[in-house]
Amino acid sequence: MPSVDRLSEMGKWLEANGEAPYGCGPTPFGEELNTKGPARKK
Repeated sequence: MPSVDRLSEMGKWLEANGEAPYGCGPTPFGEELNTKGPARKK
């Protein structure tokens, strides 16, 4: 099943990079990407 395969791949990525997504904030490149993160709302 494609959904099971996708979740399995995500699990493998998290095993190798698990601490990367936790504790991060909005991108510091919001203006360059033409987006505004929560810290940049005006």
